[in-house]
Amino acid sequence: MTALPDDIPISELSIPGTHNSAAINTTRPTLWACQCHSITEQLNRGIRLLDIRLKPKTISQNDVEFKTCHGRLGFFGANEFQSFDEVLEECIQFLKENPGETVIMIVKIDDWRRIRPARHPQILRQLQDVLNRLPLLTVPHLPALGECRGRLYLINRINDDPALGVPLNIPDNTPGASLAPTISRHYPVYVQDQYKALDYRKPEAHKLRLTLGAFNHKSPGAVLLNFASGTKPVFQFVYIMRELFNQLDQPSHLQYSGWLFLDYALTTYTTGHNETLDLPTLFIAANFK
Repeated sequence: MTALPDDIPISELSIPGTHNSAAINTTRPTLWACQCHSITEQLNRGIRLLDIRLKPKTISQNDVEFKTCHGRLGFFGANEFQSFDEVLEECIQFLKENPGETVIMIVKIDDWRRIRPARHPQILRQLQDVLNRLPLLTVPHLPALGECRGRLYLINRINDDPALGVPLNIPDNTPGASLAPTISRHYPVYVQDQYKALDYRKPEAHKLRLTLGAFNHKSPGAVLLNFASGTKPVFQFVYIMRELFNQLDQPSHLQYSGWLFLDYALTTYTTGHNETLDLPTLFIAANFK
């Protein structure tokens, strides 16, 4: 982003992101892992959009720690990954070393298990205290890139409190939905995030059509959130990264813009020109025509 002009609204950029960014297993794919590279590696290789899911865990009567997770299922902490503090430290360090860049982070609590509802407000206040340590940007208007440089633009999928980021309520399993502006978010959003109930005969082809079709709904001044991840009924991945790479490795790929969430995002493939690239690098190229 350092090479791009300050006056570009961040909605008009092609920004690669990772789905369940902190659900990391560096050795092998698992039921809960979605990535195999650390947050620092993701940022250093072009990822600028992080999808962070949290699980509050009680450590004392009045205190919790926030662990990153994937979903709310999993015995013996199988759905748990690194601490949220570690993720934030990696982001802070990256922005210190790269002040011309920005990181967009979407935060959601996936797992409230073993936390009584009466404690939720207290826990969310603790989360706010954690987030306040960051060089945050949480303005309700759509910022330009220059306003975001060196800062973390925070989006809140937890509730409607702007103190936890710009609020965004995404419908579950949507094949495509337009979200109108609100008091705390002055710009529209289009979301494609159908991850289940895909065509059982050809779920990968179905998910690829949804992902590519969502690009057609990108309009000026609106954010496009486009999730390229899905699952089968038996909890297997619907994995379209190679097929998506092949589609973007076409002359027409320069039309694509928006925010794209990927599984195992840094896997490399061979282009039609015999170059070895990953999907984020290919998607970023659209910003430079």
